[in-house]
Amino acid sequence: MAINFPDSPVDGEEAILANNTWMYSTSKSAWLRLSRGVETTAALDVYPTISELPLSGVSAGKQAFVESSNALYISNGSGWYSVTLVNTNPAITSVQDAQTNTTPFTLATDGTATVITITASDPEDVPLTYSYTVSSGSLNGSTVSQADNVFTVTPHASNDATFELTFTATDGINTATSGANSFTLVFLADWTTTTQQQKLMISDAAVNDFLGAGTGAISIDDDYIVIGCYVKEAAYIFARSGSTWTQQQKLTASDGQSGDQFGKSVHISGTSVIVGSEKNQSNGAAYIFTRSGSTWTQQQKLTASDGAASDYFGNSVVIDGDNAIIGAFLDGGSGSAYVFARSGSTWTQQGKLTASDAQSGDRFGIAVDINNDYAIVGASFEDAGGNQSGAAYIFVRSGSTWTQQQKLTASDAGASYYFGNSVAIDGDTALVASYWNDHDGVTRTGAGYVFTRSGSTWTQQQKLTSTLTGSSRQLGKWAALEGDNIVMGSGKDKIVIYSRSGSTWTQDLITEGDDTAYNDRFSFSVDISGRSIISSAEYEDEAASNAGAVYVFIAS
Repeated sequence: MAINFPDSPVDGEEAILANNTWMYSTSKSAWLRLSRGVETTAALDVYPTISELPLSGVSAGKQAFVESSNALYISNGSGWYSVTLVNTNPAITSVQDAQTNTTPFTLATDGTATVITITASDPEDVPLTYSYTVSSGSLNGSTVSQADNVFTVTPHASNDATFELTFTATDGINTATSGANSFTLVFLADWTTTTQQQKLMISDAAVNDFLGAGTGAISIDDDYIVIGCYVKEAAYIFARSGSTWTQQQKLTASDGQSGDQFGKSVHISGTSVIVGSEKNQSNGAAYIFTRSGSTWTQQQKLTASDGAASDYFGNSVVIDGDNAIIGAFLDGGSGSAYVFARSGSTWTQQGKLTASDAQSGDRFGIAVDINNDYAIVGASFEDAGGNQSGAAYIFVRSGSTWTQQQKLTASDAGASYYFGNSVAIDGDTALVASYWNDHDGVTRTGAGYVFTRSGSTWTQQQKLTSTLTGSSRQLGKWAALEGDNIVMGSGKDKIVIYSRSGSTWTQDLITEGDDTAYNDRFSFSVDISGRSIISSAEYEDEAASNAGAVYVFIAS
């Protein structure tokens, strides 16, 4: 006979089986049957070995515990029967869709449901009951229905969603839990019908604030934007509710001083923001802020382990989850970048990145980006393809060690092209801008170069140019990449949006702010997240002369 008792019982814990109440005894390492809540200790004898169990003179129902086998025995009057104490868990062996795919799952944008089947077993063949929980993210209108061990995930007709489901199987006492299974639903943005959603200005705007001026001084992640304003030694958080953006908080450094240029570079990832302060105490610094609810708090100040005056540590910054990268383009003359990793709430320097062929004046670290275990660093004054032709370097992490994987240069490199003035990396795709690149005989039109990785090798996939006319367009003054979408600023008055289908990138749209003027410096900084694009206009005058503004655009 088999009894299904809970795992890891504590002394005195009770369980009911076949109208009998049982209680676990730690001292006897056994379940004892109770009568009306009173332990029937007289009915239980303890024997060192099975051979010592009496074979005669025992009444039916008599219990005995054998220490050597750690088992309970019940007599039927003529012999002893082992009562197996079973406290094993059921096990989930697979979580698969109809095509036997496992996590991560990509939901269909045409509304086709994804059917997930949970395979589980119980060692005692007890029937199992299944359930699920949304362990992270939000269904955002998608639904989950259940029929026993089969779960149907029906995607929403238009809402993007990223979430994780955790599945359980229980026999009524013990429970098996699957790992987190990720689901994503992403609708392709139609950038050809992009419209301006809102123009952002800060609540304390003043003359010559130059809001958004700097090296990547604006950043967006879903419904949050951070905008640097180094003139005010501040950064500003805006949050979106529906289609309306509202200033949420002004961020300042706990030890900030005038002239630190706090806010010259910024970046946001989830509930964390990093703000560069390239002249803080001469050496430079970066500050991490985290959000709880609607409140942002400084978590830590980051400095280089070997920082020195005028390194410009913090001139470029990016945060990606628990990783951050910070450029110091004058460190040691040639430049460097530093990677920090967060454990709990503490950030620690993990590595210092330098070029294998570093030369003084390369400006390695003028632009940086990091995505999981890959980092890219721009060196816009590197000379391999001509004086200040530029280069970018890919680094890969193994464990906690960063190693240079490849040096990237343009297929048509030329002097003073400044290849690497802006860089981005997302998965197996990298983007390197070259804003003084000459194209089709026109000077300084600018361009962006897309590279893709196969194994450990990066190859140029395409050079991106635009239909903008005239010289000195400076396309790629700043650039951003997310998935199959790219936005580049012209450095003058336009942003250009591209999307990829297969391996081909196509220009989708050239646009500008509803009220921007040529001298507003619209598009000096840009960023992209989902269907949203932002662009700075640091000389925009509505709030005050040269106060600056940031424009938000949304795709249909």
